[in-house]
Amino acid sequence: MITSRNTARVALFTSLLALAVGATTLPSSASPVCPDEPRTTCGGRIFPEAQDTVAFVQHDSGEYEDGIKALAKEFPRFVKVTNFTKLLDNKAKSFDGRPLWLIEITDFDAPEEGKVPVMVSLSVHGAERAGLEGGARYMEDLARWAAGDPDEPERKLRNGTDPDSVAVPISKVMKKVHLYVADINPDGWAAGDVQNGGVFMRANGNGSDLNRQFPTTGWFDVGRPAALSEPEAAAWDRLARRIKPAITTDIHGELTSEQNAFADMMYPAGQWNPVEQMQHARLAQHMKSNVERYFEEEGVSAGTASGVAGMKPAQFATGFDVVGYDDSGFMGDYFTQLGAVDMDVEHFLSHMVPNSEWAAPLEQAHIAAVRGEIETLIVEATVTHDIDVSLKLGRAGYAYDPKIITSADGYGGPKPPEGIDPRPYRSTRMRYFRDLSRKATRPLRKVWAEDLAHDRLGGLETFVVADNPWPRNSRGKKIGTARRVRALKRFVKNGGNLILTDRAVR
Repeated sequence: MITSRNTARVALFTSLLALAVGATTLPSSASPVCPDEPRTTCGGRIFPEAQDTVAFVQHDSGEYEDGIKALAKEFPRFVKVTNFTKLLDNKAKSFDGRPLWLIEITDFDAPEEGKVPVMVSLSVHGAERAGLEGGARYMEDLARWAAGDPDEPERKLRNGTDPDSVAVPISKVMKKVHLYVADINPDGWAAGDVQNGGVFMRANGNGSDLNRQFPTTGWFDVGRPAALSEPEAAAWDRLARRIKPAITTDIHGELTSEQNAFADMMYPAGQWNPVEQMQHARLAQHMKSNVERYFEEEGVSAGTASGVAGMKPAQFATGFDVVGYDDSGFMGDYFTQLGAVDMDVEHFLSHMVPNSEWAAPLEQAHIAAVRGEIETLIVEATVTHDIDVSLKLGRAGYAYDPKIITSADGYGGPKPPEGIDPRPYRSTRMRYFRDLSRKATRPLRKVWAEDLAHDRLGGLETFVVADNPWPRNSRGKKIGTARRVRALKRFVKNGGNLILTDRAVR
């Protein structure tokens, strides 16, 4: 992703990259990928490490297809490769007619019932190659470890290095998790093939940004293609609704980092109860620490790889904080609104710079980061449903607002575009406090407007006024604010903790 306010910094980072890792010229040969023995040029692997590679994995030459099919052939107990057209129908291909491949990784000898489904999207923006490069190699890692690589007889996977992280034997992970991996933008990818000119495209063959194609809450800008109008997005949506993933990620690249982090994890946009909030918070923290672990184990320096002194391996924040904007149709928002625990990632300099130029030290860092991210995801999948929350909020209360917002109140902006018929809705901000109360050791006290006016806050340590500071009373009537202001001042003066959010802050 890129924002207009960052474009002026492109030249700076181009120069930094050239100084740090030495920008290469466009290679004239393939990656290589080694589907067949002997694999001496690939270091004994199908998808070689970055130092044994001279270019990004090629698409139209068959490199990727041959590689993933070789994985399935060599490790049939743990890897299955399927064309979307076989899973769905003949429409399930790219706009330009390229195949969409689904790679499944699990222990197929173990019962499917009870396995946790995990979905990973690699490089939905064709110019952001970190996801595919790291994903291909980590899928091979999993297959080799699960099959009993003699160098890793007791391999354990981790979801981080935090005090509440876990280490799980690969055999147990394969029996408990079913991983689904795909790159649904082969058109944008194939544009970067050496034989096709070597310049990756962000969009698909129709010029559409597939990461604006998913049905999220709200509606799309007038003039933008309708949700799921592109065949790749429609196929991915059908598959996701069939799989019903519990944990997901959509792996991207960025040109700059507001957090000075090589891997920027992003919270998606969603509405979560306290348990769901904790699931997302844990996933973010574990993913951050796991990327740090992979950098350390593989000898990767974020500063050296990026050319930016002091750059951190990873950090997490909201999507808006990371990329500086929000939009409808994001895949990560779509995943979480389907009910999944989701954490998307942006990878530094996996974008317009260096784009089609292969720089091994930089790509080694991208690959290490993606390895840590996917490993976090599948291990977290084994424990995320065991998470519970017991909130010690003390004696807390909140200003109760009886207003219910409905479709009759409008949509807070322009009318829906022609042809869009929004669903009716009823909404209240007070549901959040009910959710908190269910998970609190002491339920929150609902305080009506008249209770506050009569200074009935006795016994409370904390009082919350959310958004509307002066809600109506229990009979739906407006009442004066002066007495409520005095009550709040007395509450704070006597040591109470007053929390104000949104409009109430003003």
